[in-house]
Amino acid sequence: MKQILSLLIILLSFQQAYSQNKYADADSVALLVKGDDVAEIHQQLTENLITNEEKVRAFYSWITHHIQYDVAESLRAEKVYAKQDPQQVLKSKKAICHGYSSLFLRFCELSGIPCYLVSGYTRLDGKYDAAGHTWNMVNVNSKWQPVDATWGAGGVDSRGKYIKAFTGKYFLADPVNFLYDHYPFD
Repeated sequence: MKQILSLLIILLSFQQAYSQNKYADADSVALLVKGDDVAEIHQQLTENLITNEEKVRAFYSWITHHIQYDVAESLRAEKVYAKQDPQQVLKSKKAICHGYSSLFLRFCELSGIPCYLVSGYTRLDGKYDAAGHTWNMVNVNSKWQPVDATWGAGGVDSRGKYIKAFTGKYFLADPVNFLYDHYPFD
C-alpha cells in the first residue's frame, strides 16, 4: 500500500510539473512581447509557435500579464464599451471583462482559431454577481474549452484595489469545473 501511495504521489507531482512546463515556451514569448497594435502583437506572439494550443496560451498569458483590470470602469453604472475595443484596450492597457475577452477573441480570429464571446453570471465566495461577466470559448484540439483571461489575471480586493495575480486555472479549464462559478446566459 505504501508503494502504491508513493507511486501515486510521484505521478501527481510529475503531472503538475508537466502541466506547468507544458506552456513554458508560450509563456516566455508572451512576457517579452511589447506593443500597442493588435496585428503586431499577434504576429510577435505566434511567429515561432506551431500549435493552436501554444498560440492560445500565448494570447492568454500576454493578456493576463499586460492588461490591468479597470476598476473605475467596472463601477460605472453605464459602461463605455468603446473602451473595450481590442485596439483601445491595447492603448490604455486597461479593460473590464468584455475588453479582456474581446482582445482574446481578436487574437484567435487573426490565427483562424474558432472562438466565441460568452456572457453570463458568475459566483464568487458563494454569491452570484448580478452585474454579469464575459469570457471565451475556444476550440483547441477539436474540443471547445472555456478561457477567462480576466479571472486569470488577478482580482479586486476588499478595498476595491486590483491585485495582479496570474493563474492558469482559467485557461482551457475543465468545463464541468468551470460551471461551478461561470453560468452562461445562453
